[in-house]
Amino acid sequence: MIREPSSHGLQLRHITEVRPVVIHGARVFVNVYARGTDLVEMDAKEPGLFNGSRWISCDLDETVWPSTLRAVTILDSSLRNSIWKMDYAENIRIMGSVRINFQIT
Repeated sequence: MIREPSSHGLQLRHITEVRPVVIHGARVFVNVYARGTDLVEMDAKEPGLFNGSRWISCDLDETVWPSTLRAVTILDSSLRNSIWKMDYAENIRIMGSVRINFQIT
């Protein structure tokens, strides 16, 4: 069962409804959510879409990531149960400065 997005007080939009802002050549995704194979399907339509991307305050729980990925920065985002089966990956940074509440069962 795929969880509904947990906004943590933020107004989140689905990844397919958002065009990223481009800042200094990097695609920046802010306050978006994705589930299941959303990212893989988008990458299949536009290969390399997420290379050099930045993710800020996103809910990416239970998301399957593309198998080829480079120069990605994820900041203050939720990644619970996300799947990272990589064929080629380079420079993936996951950073946080806020506490995201969760419960371990």
